[in-house]
Amino acid sequence: MNEKIEFSRNQEENNLVIKQMLKSLEEADLNSSEEILELELLENKLVNNLEINNSIKSSLENLNNFSHDEPSVTSFINQSLKILNKTADFDLKIQKFREKLLNIHADVEDLIFDLKSYLQEIENYESNLPEIQKRLFFLKNLERTFSLDLTQLIEKRDQLKTYFQQNDQGNEICRIKAQIENLQSNLNSLFVIQSTERKKIAKQLQNSVMSILSNLGLENANFSIQFSECKPSGDGIDDINFLFSANPDQKLAPLSNVISGGEMSRFLLAIKSSISKKPNTFFLDEIDSGLSGKSLFSLVELIKEISKNQQVLCITHQPFLAARGSAHFKVNKKVINGITFTSIAKLTTKNQRKNELIELIGGGSCEVNEYASRLLDRSAA
Repeated sequence: MNEKIEFSRNQEENNLVIKQMLKSLEEADLNSSEEILELELLENKLVNNLEINNSIKSSLENLNNFSHDEPSVTSFINQSLKILNKTADFDLKIQKFREKLLNIHADVEDLIFDLKSYLQEIENYESNLPEIQKRLFFLKNLERTFSLDLTQLIEKRDQLKTYFQQNDQGNEICRIKAQIENLQSNLNSLFVIQSTERKKIAKQLQNSVMSILSNLGLENANFSIQFSECKPSGDGIDDINFLFSANPDQKLAPLSNVISGGEMSRFLLAIKSSISKKPNTFFLDEIDSGLSGKSLFSLVELIKEISKNQQVLCITHQPFLAARGSAHFKVNKKVINGITFTSIAKLTTKNQRKNELIELIGGGSCEVNEYASRLLDRSAA
């Protein structure tokens, strides 16, 4: 452990020294490996600027002096051209010599123009010799400090920049990985809490559904909520299956594989009534399908119990259930000119409800009439 601490401390100190070196090199603003040579040439020119100026002026006087007392190169060339012109018509060689001399004259004129332009340039040149000498001293001192020439210093700066960029990226990746691991750990904890709560509620739901199914005539039914772990997703880590068995000699199996229509109606009602604290309205579509006798009676009683706290809407063809409703609506379908129309009307009088019950029972005999009346009277009791 002590060795690791010592190694870490040494590495940190070494990085500090390297960072300081990089800072110095970046502040030096090194752009060209030839900068020292270029600055030395410029320094030499500025130091000897007066001598250079005088030499150009003297050269211009020699090349192009219009004074008759001091002849110039240009005047000598002009005189020579005049002399050659006198004999050029007599000799082809003379013509060629004259042509060469004209070329020399043109070159001299170009040289005079260039010298004059450069003279004007250096005369207008604003001397920054102190700054140049200061920069030269700084660069040479930098080479001595790190025992590297300018080319090597530029390469070293670029290497250090790459090193720290990669190091910073590595540290950033490590930080992000640590954050991801921490978030994953927190998420896994939440998954476990969610799964535990689900299993607790599932146990309560199982007991409630089993009790209701027993009251609905399925005394031998068995219901279980099976949990198995799955790959984590937005739904958690639980793969949940509803297992059902209607008879004692029947093993639990997936609900959709073994349950009958009548059993499914009662099972759905048991599930809905077990969670009835949540919705404000239940909509039950032929929930009484396949039921009769004691099972039907238990179902109706259960619906009445649910209706104490929630609104329950039932679609039914069962007169026994229809008679127990606190409100009764009749749905009619008519086809007019090939178009089907659906209408709904509330049955407001006892006679209207009785007639509808008779229709549901399937006849208009005295016995049916009396049975419909008894159903309504029993419901009102």
